Amino acid sequence: MLILSIISGLGNAFVILVINTAIGANEKASLIPFFFLGITLYIYTQQLVRSKVIELSNEIIFKKRIEIIQKILKTPYEEFESMNRGTIQATLNNDTEAISNSINSLVSGVTSLFTIIVCFVYLLFLNHYVFVLSLLIVVLISAIYFLVIRYANGIEDGSATLN
Repeated sequence: MLILSIISGLGNAFVILVINTAIGANEKASLIPFFFLGITLYIYTQQLVRSKVIELSNEIIFKKRIEIIQKILKTPYEEFESMNRGTIQATLNNDTEAISNSINSLVSGVTSLFTIIVCFVYLLFLNHYVFVLSLLIVVLISAIYFLVIRYANGIEDGSATLN
């Protein structure tokens, strides 16, 4: 699945490179087959990756639910009766759903990361100054994003203790 994500990222980056090349090219019609090749590669591999992610997620969720149900069945009756029904349902539904979402996020992240890496390498070949400037902007925005997330988590943790 990782290889398919990388190929998908390559297809996406290839489309970006063809569009960028077409902007300065005199003969744009010759680039159309390459554009469609990149789009086809990206869409096909994304479809394969998504179907594999769904299969993997369903398998993991099924195994996790079976594991949780087996633990519940081994629980003594008195303890089981004292459990909150909402907690059991939330564990079976919401927690296993979080596993599914995390796998999908991971695959999308790998594809996007590979697309960005290829585009940065291409930018490095085009213009070193623009590459450095773009890299600095990405690092700066990432740092700001990281700080905002830490601040928001701090506020969330503080409000949770107030309740």
